[in-house]
Amino acid sequence: MAIDWSIAEALLRIQMKTERALACSGHVILGLLILPMTVFGQSPPAGEHLPELTIECEVERDCPPMGAVVTIGIHVAQPSKGHLYVLRYEVRVQEQAGVLGPLLGDASFPKGVSYDVDNSEGKELARDGSGNFNLKATIDMTREKLRGMTNWPDMGQQRKVVVAIEPHVYDKTASLYVTPPSLSPAFLLVTMDESGKVKSLQSYEDWVWNFSLQFKRVDFPILIDTLSRLGDFDPVGRQLPRALARMLEGDDLKPEDHLALLRAMRPEWVLHGKLGLESGLAQLLEELGAVDDAETQKEVKRLLSGGD
Repeated sequence: MAIDWSIAEALLRIQMKTERALACSGHVILGLLILPMTVFGQSPPAGEHLPELTIECEVERDCPPMGAVVTIGIHVAQPSKGHLYVLRYEVRVQEQAGVLGPLLGDASFPKGVSYDVDNSEGKELARDGSGNFNLKATIDMTREKLRGMTNWPDMGQQRKVVVAIEPHVYDKTASLYVTPPSLSPAFLLVTMDESGKVKSLQSYEDWVWNFSLQFKRVDFPILIDTLSRLGDFDPVGRQLPRALARMLEGDDLKPEDHLALLRAMRPEWVLHGKLGLESGLAQLLEELGAVDDAETQKEVKRLLSGGD
């Protein structure tokens, strides 16, 4: 019998949103099994034998400047019979959009580590009536944890750094990753002090949203720089598109600011869903595309056409 993956995905989203509200009363620090990795992260999976999957990773609770709680949810469709799937995650510095940055490590594995999440609800009990896996876990990312990590690149004078929490599904039976690098991560904004030590961290999307509510001219270059570094993620249901729309329709931006913001944006943040359904941000861009400015029209066309 064919499975409706859109329904499965919707149910997973509802379950995650409901439990997010319950998690605000407290959380448990995870025990972690550290596995050696290279600076490049794990090798891409051998795709011809892999199951279908739907995966989400998002900040469940933001607790600046101390840390954040990140939720991973995964639906593995038609997994190999008898195979055991577990959740892992990696922490990667986001230096450039579309390019894998350095994978952070620790004293034991300074070139990069993968963390095995041992509170993931799953194992043998994760199989549903159709034999599919539905795994879910929370991760505590704290300032102290990041301070103990290695392989940070030379930041120079840069004080704001974006790090990606990358979720992964590992088939322990076959000893291979089901997920490729950099799939639907959650992004954190890390502030470094003058010595290069982690000073604070918070949800990147929350930072952008707060910026849209209270515009600060001095932080605008930081916004543009960090936006241009973001990697791939699913914008559906997230704050980033709404925050960008709020800034574009506000009175704080100068004409040159509008253009800088448009150039830092990516088409996938504008067009939502598998059918390319337009968001409020897309509708606003259509209005901006009517202005008498060739560069603005060019950027709007790029965003609305999916980059073509």
